[in-house]
Amino acid sequence: MKNKNVFLLDDEHTNISWLVEWLNSKGCTTETAASADEALNKLEGKVSKFDCFLIDLNVPTSVHRGTGPIYTEYPGLAVAQKIRSWGVAGGKVVIYSVHLTPQLEVEIYEKLSCKYVVKGRPRELKSVLIKDLSL
Repeated sequence: MKNKNVFLLDDEHTNISWLVEWLNSKGCTTETAASADEALNKLEGKVSKFDCFLIDLNVPTSVHRGTGPIYTEYPGLAVAQKIRSWGVAGGKVVIYSVHLTPQLEVEIYEKLSCKYVVKGRPRELKSVLIKDLSL
């Protein structure tokens, strides 16, 4: 996992703090954003430098992006869609949230081909990141 770069989008400081600490202890570098706007500004033209993207669905935004009301309701989904549109493989994008409706399942798994982890389950999240980043 050494020398891997991970981008984290989450507006909850406690989630970002333990993730950054854990990833850094594994030799990863991290970049964080607390809103959809901040994430897109940091990522535009720079997605190739990241090995993995961890995206919370429910984050603040000032501009609604994406196609359809579900992207307005969950701004993190619009960020994931944009990352995918920039050519990032779906397997590198991990969406984590407490929300998972049938409509979200279609968007996450079928349309975006991303991974999903239930937020609040650190063991499961670590397992996915270890596998994805070969830690």
